[in-house]
Amino acid sequence: MLHYYTLNEGTWRATTRWPVTGTRTERLYLADGNALTRQRPSATAAGPDADLLRLSPTAGTGPSDRWNTNLSGAPVSYPDRAAVDRELLSYDSPPVRQDTRVTGLGRVTLDVTGISGASDGALHVYLEHVAPDGRVTYLTEGQLALADRATTSRRENPDWRRLRTARGYTSTDAAPFPQGRPRQVTLDLQPTSVLFRAGDRIRLTVAAANPDSFELRPADGRAAYTIGHGAVRPSFVELPVVG
Repeated sequence: MLHYYTLNEGTWRATTRWPVTGTRTERLYLADGNALTRQRPSATAAGPDADLLRLSPTAGTGPSDRWNTNLSGAPVSYPDRAAVDRELLSYDSPPVRQDTRVTGLGRVTLDVTGISGASDGALHVYLEHVAPDGRVTYLTEGQLALADRATTSRRENPDWRRLRTARGYTSTDAAPFPQGRPRQVTLDLQPTSVLFRAGDRIRLTVAAANPDSFELRPADGRAAYTIGHGAVRPSFVELPVVG
């Protein structure tokens, strides 16, 4: 039996199935104007089809995030992230029309081109809740050292590990991330359960570092990428929506 708590609802639930019964995958695409949309980008869309992401050595998740409190037992606290997100790259959905419950394991797929410092770089992604008054609340995250981007087959993803995106994380699979050539990169999100009420927005934020909890990659903190969202190689987040 698995017990889980739904944020923004204050409700505990129990399930013997994971994903929970009634789960469907909803895909939201990154789009022009820092938007998240259900519609796949069109080849005729106006505007640039990529956004610049620079590593920010100061925009992290704070000293009381899930990582820094993991061993201490101190209360986990995530302040309003609106100011931090302005240093990063964020994409917002329109206000949701009806209450939407996201429960389970999300996944983010990005079209990434390294501009500088990418060979030993990393990416971090955050799923966030944007209230009608503009407050931004952290929900969950995923991160990946780009050298470990290689995926493996299902049979090499044993039950004791069971990663959403199968990876071996072996030294033989590791490889520097190329610069100047687009590559598709998939990052798994940590499990969560949250209720987006009608009028709330769903936000995906992309970063090249979390200096509060992880070492900088590269160590000098100088890296830049473009995150593409065109018709040929779209970027998107897949969310497990229940009900």
